[in-house]
Amino acid sequence: MCSFARPRRATREDCCGHLTRAPVLHSATSEFPLKKSRPEQACGALIVAPRGRIRFISRVATHYLKEHFGPRPDRHRLPEPLASWARTTPNTPFCLSKNGRIVFVHLIDRSRKGAQCFLLEERVIEESNLTPQELLVLSWVRKGKSTEQIAAIVGRKVGTVKKHLTRIYEKLGVENRTAAAFYADRFFTAEE
Repeated sequence: MCSFARPRRATREDCCGHLTRAPVLHSATSEFPLKKSRPEQACGALIVAPRGRIRFISRVATHYLKEHFGPRPDRHRLPEPLASWARTTPNTPFCLSKNGRIVFVHLIDRSRKGAQCFLLEERVIEESNLTPQELLVLSWVRKGKSTEQIAAIVGRKVGTVKKHLTRIYEKLGVENRTAAAFYADRFFTAEE
């Protein structure tokens, strides 16, 4: 029997429906805080069709794209740097820093038909959040120095440097020195 039904298109539910049912999201368009202690952090959602056309974009994602890429002539397509990253099979997040703000774009899901669901997250690293000693320690972590080497360079005890690192992790919302160095690399590069 012959059927003239058009092929089913990838929908928001196909691409990242499991995210909308997750307890942290209230709806597909909702904005949610990553940590209640840092209300300036929010995530945005973005669904892109196989040919690069934006099928769905949340208000937060729209804000991040405008802020980091400026006004675009075709608002229904991804900015070119982001589009070229999305065409590859992204295992690592796309990062762009501007004025001490870093936007991370994570590929959350890819449908069988090629639609992609992205999560956009912005992190703010402000100098006022870190003490001068913590900024100094963070700059040496960025350069790949061990805790003992940093203690020798800064002229502090190893325990003091470890305490600085613990506070840095808390303030940046990261779990280890590799992630802290990653954020520091983006922040210091933007400031230089």
